[in-house]
Amino acid sequence: MFQLAAFGHQLGDRTIFNGISVLPPGSILTAGPDGVTITSYWRPGYRRGDDRGRDASAELAQRFIAATQRRVLHRRAPLGIFLSGGLDSRCVAGALATTGAPVTAFTFGDESNRDVRYARQLASRLGFSHQVYTHRGHDFTAALSRVVWRTEGTTAFPECLSIEFHRHIRQDARLVFNGHFGDALSGGHLLPELFWLRRRDLAGHILHKRIRIPKERLRALCVPERFDSLYDELTSSVAHGLDRFDEDRPVLLYNLWDLDVRQRRYTQSTQAVDRYLLEQVSPFLDNEVVELCLGLPLSELFGQRCYLRTILDAFPACADVPWARTGRAIESNHALRMFRLGSDSVLRKSETLSGTQAVLPARSAIGAGGRRVAGDAVLADPFLDDSLGARLRELQVRVDAADAIGVTGEQLGDLGERRL
Repeated sequence: MFQLAAFGHQLGDRTIFNGISVLPPGSILTAGPDGVTITSYWRPGYRRGDDRGRDASAELAQRFIAATQRRVLHRRAPLGIFLSGGLDSRCVAGALATTGAPVTAFTFGDESNRDVRYARQLASRLGFSHQVYTHRGHDFTAALSRVVWRTEGTTAFPECLSIEFHRHIRQDARLVFNGHFGDALSGGHLLPELFWLRRRDLAGHILHKRIRIPKERLRALCVPERFDSLYDELTSSVAHGLDRFDEDRPVLLYNLWDLDVRQRRYTQSTQAVDRYLLEQVSPFLDNEVVELCLGLPLSELFGQRCYLRTILDAFPACADVPWARTGRAIESNHALRMFRLGSDSVLRKSETLSGTQAVLPARSAIGAGGRRVAGDAVLADPFLDDSLGARLRELQVRVDAADAIGVTGEQLGDLGERRL
């Protein structure tokens, strides 16, 4: 229960029930006259020496489309997809569109939500019908017992609110696709700080990054004399999960933990709330797709370089629709995309530290002389007089100008990939 409160899921193979554990990943349980045996047939791990570059994105597109089509072939059930404005569900949507089958897209949120607006654009581009379901101040306590019953206490309640709309979804779809696993598998969780993190500090980083509520609030949930031992056990559980992998690169070791623990015990567990009525399908879990992504070099994983190139090349209709994370279409230039993502992150953190809103300059129109045209958003206080703010503004103007005239990342000099 302490793990569930801290992470929103249990760690390793634990459950909230004594004597009951989940089956380890990549394993087979055999029950016979002599008892029960569990054998492992696969363990996740990154391969070294695979230098595939641009060719990998074409192969990923081919494998992903084939994986999606196999799951539709010979199925007569009405098809649906949980569609947002993110990357993963749009990749699945693009692959689903290649089947030619009628599809209904479902999005949760209100009209002010980016996910709703961009999902509607994606559905229109791909010829899907689109349904939007909004939580308008409902009292979800009535659904609590149903959620706990169906998930067996394995995941956090707020991630399972789709149960309130099952009766509507069921009218349009029986087989519902999702983008689960795509973000972590493609490198979306490989943040820059992981690259200078030491192996011995990784467990502490995971506790800091992934615990859902502050340590002091966790303390308030416990009998005072038990908290320290419970927290030490939590730390040991994370460290034990890391020790399971034969990987000495901290950045990739973190991602293996994410795939094996967080995605398996958290993201995938949320499907249990729908499974009694709707068949959930996760194309990113296809063996061929997983094996290819585990063979990608780090340069293709960081910044989701291979994955985004796959979307740009294989599903251009999806790439043009803004990404909910940024509010922009997916940039084709990797260096410019990474700079903008980094700038957005710096400014968001500055808002948290300063308590004021910092606005990154919008993509500007460029005059004939290359000057910035008036009317753009500017950096708000406290960055106006700060050297970092001035530098960010200078770099953003140069990025906008270069983007407008088609200059590549390498040609930008100190904005090139090496400096980034």
